[in-house]
Order: sequence, then structure tokens, then C-alpha cells
Amino acid sequence: MVNRMAGDGYVVIAPFWQTYAASPSNVEVEALIRNSITYLETRDDVDIERIGLTGFCAVGRYRTFPAQGYGV
Repeated sequence: MVNRMAGDGYVVIAPFWQTYAASPSNVEVEALIRNSITYLETRDDVDIERIGLTGFCAVGRYRTFPAQGYGV
């Protein structure tokens, strides 16, 4: 999926953060997302006003962080 999105011209970050053996806390995932955004802000090919977040399976729930009170 990452290769397909990049092939369509998107800048894509796909951190390897979860395995079947370990699931990070919401705080850890929020930090990962914030760090990813901070990195994207350093790139000239990224419009920081047009960042999206998507996920599959359990990751999809992290898209709801703003509604849950997380600052992402």
C-alpha cells in the first residue's frame, strides 16, 4: 500500500511500530505520529497544511485521536 501511495505522488511514512507480540500505548503512538509530522515539516516536498493519516486494522483507530483529546 505504501508503494502504491508513493507511486501516486504522496510522501509516505510507514513506521514499523507494532507487532503481534507488542502493542504500544496511545501515548507512544501519539509521540510517533508527532515525530513523523515534525520530520515531514523539514521536507521541501511536503505541504504541511495537507497531511493525512490513515491506517489499517488497529492503526485505524489512531485516526480518531483528535476526537479523543489527543493533540495530534
